[in-house]
Amino acid sequence: NETYDWVRQVQVDDQGNYDIPGLLPGDYVVKVEADGFRDEWWNQANHRDDADAFPVEAAENFEINFDLLPGQSPAYAWVESSPPGASIYLDYLPTDYVTPARVDLGEAASTAVRAAPRALSVRLDSHPWPAPYTFYPVEAETIDFEFDLEADWGVGSVGVTTEPSGATVFLDYADTSLGVTPIVVGNLQAGSGAHRLFLQKEGYLQPAPIDLQIEPDMQREIVVPLTPVEQPGLAADIQSFPPQVDVYLDYLPTDELTNVRIGHLDAARYAGSGWWSASHTVLLMREGYLRPLPRYVEFDQLEDQIITVHLIPDREYWEEFADPDEALFTDWANAFGGVEVIGGPTDDPLSKGMSNWEQMLAGLDPTDEMSRFEFEEWTMPAVVGEGIRIEWLSVPGKRYLVQSTDDLRDTWTNISGIITATEASTMIMDTSPIAESGRYYRVLVFP
Repeated sequence: NETYDWVRQVQVDDQGNYDIPGLLPGDYVVKVEADGFRDEWWNQANHRDDADAFPVEAAENFEINFDLLPGQSPAYAWVESSPPGASIYLDYLPTDYVTPARVDLGEAASTAVRAAPRALSVRLDSHPWPAPYTFYPVEAETIDFEFDLEADWGVGSVGVTTEPSGATVFLDYADTSLGVTPIVVGNLQAGSGAHRLFLQKEGYLQPAPIDLQIEPDMQREIVVPLTPVEQPGLAADIQSFPPQVDVYLDYLPTDELTNVRIGHLDAARYAGSGWWSASHTVLLMREGYLRPLPRYVEFDQLEDQIITVHLIPDREYWEEFADPDEALFTDWANAFGGVEVIGGPTDDPLSKGMSNWEQMLAGLDPTDEMSRFEFEEWTMPAVVGEGIRIEWLSVPGKRYLVQSTDDLRDTWTNISGIITATEASTMIMDTSPIAESGRYYRVLVFP
């Protein structure tokens, strides 16, 4: 209820029906959200700012229906600064936005992955640099941020030394090199959170980013020992669907494209007075897809790690094309090493039992005959009541839902929640009683 800022929430039944009785008169907006599907505001809006409000009168009944699409809606931020006109940075990287502006944040937070928070900051010449805000965005929601660049919080500086010297220095803005160590960086706004320092030096493992607090009229000193590349570092295989996606390590651009192996991140963590090591991160970006959340690289795993990211198509981007589905399919087809996919979206050239379009939704490689979405094995129970074991070929990072029915003329029932695969094979157990007529199963995959 927008009139009184009053919220009601209900759960739909198995048929998708809902009822909200006893509404007070006033203006309302409605949002529907379901795991594995795009959040939607009525009427077909991605966020509240674009939702259609409607009046409710006393003794009035009305009906509002939704048809949710798989995937995810983007998250947004409304960013203001005083004075206005500041350049907006997202994940320490520049955007095309200038304050005041509504910023498309891309992918929202998910419990399925251990993701790093987003970082938002602004920069305006002749004003102190404010510390970035870090936060987790919410799907189809807008979060408000305000940067006061004229606040009398004072400014400070940081002196950065590395052993050996000569490391390139970035602070808060990963597109702007400030020079090499030893160096003093000033004009930093104090008391507004943690500034973030990035270092790079050829021939040495990349040290973890450093978060530091700035005090007014004070210069903080930092000494960071660098580790030669001959020493073991953190290693990770970075995979994405689609592949051929730009890779950013600790928000700094690389020349790498997925799928790729990295192995030059320093596992050492350092801390001093008012500063400490942050975690390494991997950020992937590609035009036409929502910007994914950064993924952590685990400090305590010197063995190989696998970081798999499924990029979510940006429907607003693809809808600019005359045939968005055809354009999206072509982009997916071209992403696999530039190998041309045989046939069009409806063809199945390798006889996988799925069209090229269905293979794209499932995250499969259209040029690999063994890249399939199918049941791998099912096992009847050895003892009554133990349940049926169902296993299928899966793609790490993809989301699946298992359903069953005892009569194909009846509705399908969920026997799992949304499952995010972590391996190339995924398994569940169905322990519910089976009718004498038998049971049918199916697995759904979400794009």
